[in-house]
Amino acid sequence: MSIPEKSATIEPQSTAGSAEAWSAPRHLYTVQEAAAKLNLSPTWLYARTRMKKIPFRRLGKYIRFTDEDLEAIIASGASQTNGDEEGD
Repeated sequence: MSIPEKSATIEPQSTAGSAEAWSAPRHLYTVQEAAAKLNLSPTWLYARTRMKKIPFRRLGKYIRFTDEDLEAIIASGASQTNGDEEGD
């Protein structure tokens, strides 16, 4: 008795007739990669993701960041710093 082989790839659903096609981000950064890129500690990133203070993606139990997420984190830090300096 033979067991049918399962396909190792998952084909995307057809987007025929759809105006927008789904596209995957070019790179998803781990917490450690994002921390190194932002010159922050991984602990800082984990704390902010728990509080939902910064943008991130959750893939199951894993936290990942896109380039857009990192840019938003940088922008939010810049706007907070600018706001603090104006108040002095």
